[in-house]
Amino acid sequence: MIWDKLVLSACLVCCAMTNASAQQNKTSDPYQCAKDTADQAAIKLGYALERPHQQACRIMPSDPGKSIVALAYLSKDSADFGGSEEMGEYDLDILIQDSTSRKQLSRLHLPRLIESDAIRFSGLSIDTGLYQLTLALRAFGIRVVHTGSSHANPYGASHLSLFVQKGRQIHQVLESLLISKDSGEWDTSCAGNFTSQSGSIRIAPGKNQDMADLLLTTNQINTIARLDKDECKEVKDQTVVNNYRLQFNGKNYLKPAELQEQ
Repeated sequence: MIWDKLVLSACLVCCAMTNASAQQNKTSDPYQCAKDTADQAAIKLGYALERPHQQACRIMPSDPGKSIVALAYLSKDSADFGGSEEMGEYDLDILIQDSTSRKQLSRLHLPRLIESDAIRFSGLSIDTGLYQLTLALRAFGIRVVHTGSSHANPYGASHLSLFVQKGRQIHQVLESLLISKDSGEWDTSCAGNFTSQSGSIRIAPGKNQDMADLLLTTNQINTIARLDKDECKEVKDQTVVNNYRLQFNGKNYLKPAELQEQ
């Protein structure tokens, strides 16, 4: 039973972008892209579709005439990680294109940005939340999901980066912030310790360098599982809520020291 819950928990974290994409891909969603949009964008950039990759596309709710395309393809210059052919370093391309003609309007290429090894790069999605940084500037997010392969040490995490378009340029203003994570260590039968962390970002009162402050709220739940009279029981050991203010320094949003290595 405990393993079933762990699988479900990991799915909730690691497949958050999949669930979001599923919602976006409903026929009633006016912001879904045509099915072949990302494929065609990748082909134009010279990527082979059979190469290991993750990709996503989303029409901008704030400007439906434009679409965001995110392409993560295994880099030709990737270091050799061994193991499966999907292991290695992935280039990330972020495109803004005309939603109708598919003409490229802006592009940002980030080489060998995402690693996939024992902690597998398992998902990519576009976040078009209300990241209104100024009256005229709205950011969008790219979420990168990693999933562990260990049965005894389950792991899943999602990181969020924020970007803005200025003319033909796309600029990264927030780099790889941990948004959600599920991890644990157990005996594969019952006994173990588990941690589930979820987070959300919203615009906070106040600004710096003319850009709105961001407020990250995290909720961490620690759970202990133990065998008691042939019954596996779980006890919430601790719940921790933290708030972090992120301020713009003129180039990007600075992460607090305690978030730097996450």
